[in-house]
Amino acid sequence: MKRLLLVIFLSFFITGSRHNNEEFIIIDLNKKVGEDIAFQGSYVRTSFNFLHESYNEYYKLQLLEYTSIPKADKFFLVTINRDFDKFLYELNKLNLIDHSKFLNLSNRIKLDTAAQSKKMFLSQSVAVTGYIDNKQFAIVDSNDNKDFSDDKLLFFNEEIDYSDFSHKSSIPNLNVICNYFVNGKLRTHDRTVKIYPNSNYFVFQKIKDTIAKKLGVILEFQDYWVGELSVEKIKYDIVIQGPHNNYASILIKKCKQNFSKNDKSYNWNFSYKVNDTLRLSNKVFVIDSLDSSMSKLFFKQLSTKLKFVNKGNRIGEFIDNYELSDLNGNTFSIFEGQVNEWVLLDFWGTWCGPCKELTPELKKINNEFSDKLKIIGIAYDKSPEIVKRYVTDNKITWGQGYLSYDSENDILKDLRIEAFPTFILFNRKRQIIYRGSGIDALNKIKDTLRK
Repeated sequence: MKRLLLVIFLSFFITGSRHNNEEFIIIDLNKKVGEDIAFQGSYVRTSFNFLHESYNEYYKLQLLEYTSIPKADKFFLVTINRDFDKFLYELNKLNLIDHSKFLNLSNRIKLDTAAQSKKMFLSQSVAVTGYIDNKQFAIVDSNDNKDFSDDKLLFFNEEIDYSDFSHKSSIPNLNVICNYFVNGKLRTHDRTVKIYPNSNYFVFQKIKDTIAKKLGVILEFQDYWVGELSVEKIKYDIVIQGPHNNYASILIKKCKQNFSKNDKSYNWNFSYKVNDTLRLSNKVFVIDSLDSSMSKLFFKQLSTKLKFVNKGNRIGEFIDNYELSDLNGNTFSIFEGQVNEWVLLDFWGTWCGPCKELTPELKKINNEFSDKLKIIGIAYDKSPEIVKRYVTDNKITWGQGYLSYDSENDILKDLRIEAFPTFILFNRKRQIIYRGSGIDALNKIKDTLRK
C-alpha cells in the first residue's frame, strides 16, 4: 500500500495490555475454531503434493518409512512440504535428485546449505489419498509419527464439491501437528483442520497422472486467533490467520462492522501484515510484530502525529489512476473522461464461471444506473480475441481493459486482486467506497448507488 506520512504531533489514549516499554501495546490473542470468516486462500489452505512424478526416488523411500497405510484399490502418499529449502537440501544429501536439477533449483531459490544443515528434520504433513471399494478416501498422519494406525480415515462422495461451504461443513475437524522453521527456530502449532478433495485446485492441473489428479486433497485451517483493541473508546476486533507468525493475515475492523462469511475480497478491506502502518480512530500505528506462539500482537505508537494520506486498495482509501490497454490495444486510464458520480471496476475473465454467471446482473446494473455509473471491465485472459467474442455474443456495452496472463501492468498486484470476479466501486473523489466479490458484493453496490 502506498502511503505518504508527514510529521506532526501525535498524542493518544489507548487501552490494552502494555509492554514494559511504553512504546508498545500488547494485544492478547486467543485461539478460536469456526467457519464464520472468509480468509485469503494462501493463508488458510494448502495442497498435498504428489511427489511420485517429480521426486520418485524420494517417494519410494516414503513408502518404506510410513506404516499402517490402509489397504486400498489405489492410493498415493501425498505431502505438504512446509520448508522446500530443507526438502531440497535433504534430496541432494541422500542423492535422490539429479545434480544438475539440484543446482538449477538451489540457484533459483538461493539455497543456504549451511542454514539447512542445522535444521533437525523435514517440516512436513503426509497423507494418503486413494480408493477403497471405489470410494475416495484420505487419511493424514495427524501426530507426525509416520504411522496411520492411530489416524482417522475419511471417505468422500465424488459427486459433491467439497470446496463449497455448505458441503465442507459436513467434514469432521481434525487436530494436526504443524511444524515450521521460522528464522532458524522450530515452531510447533496444534492446528484444527479439514481435509477434503478438490481436483480443480490449480496445483493439481499440472499433474500428468489422471488418477492422481482426481484424488487431489486440500488441508484447510479451521482455527484462527482473535483479540480486541480499544482506541479512544472505539473497540476494534482483531483476527489473525496464517501458518506461522512470519506469514499471517491480520484483520482489523471496528466491532460494529461485520466480516463476511463468504467474500474474502470484502474481508481484504481489513487485512494487514506485520510492519504495515494503519490509522485507528484518527491515530496512526505500526503493527510491530506477532510472537511465535501467535498469542500476542504488538503495536507500536509513532512518536509524532502523522498526516495520513490513504492511497491503496481498501475501502476508504484512494485509488491510483492506472493505465490499461483496451481490446484493440489502445491505451486509456481509469479516470479518463470521468463525468459520472461513480466508477465500477470489474475484474473478470472468460475462463471464470462465476464471472460469466454475473454478466446478466451487471447488464441490469449498467441499465439502471447509466446516468450515474461508469463500468470498466478489466479482463484477465488468454487473448483479447476471446474477450471480444464474449463481449459481442453477450451484448456487453461498457468499456473493457485487457490484461494478458504475462502482463506487467501493476494494477492486479497493487489492488491485490486475488479472486475473480472482484468489484471495486469508487466515487468522483476517487475514494474506494466498496470492494468485494460475487453477487453479495453487487447487491451491496446497488444499495450504495440507490442512496
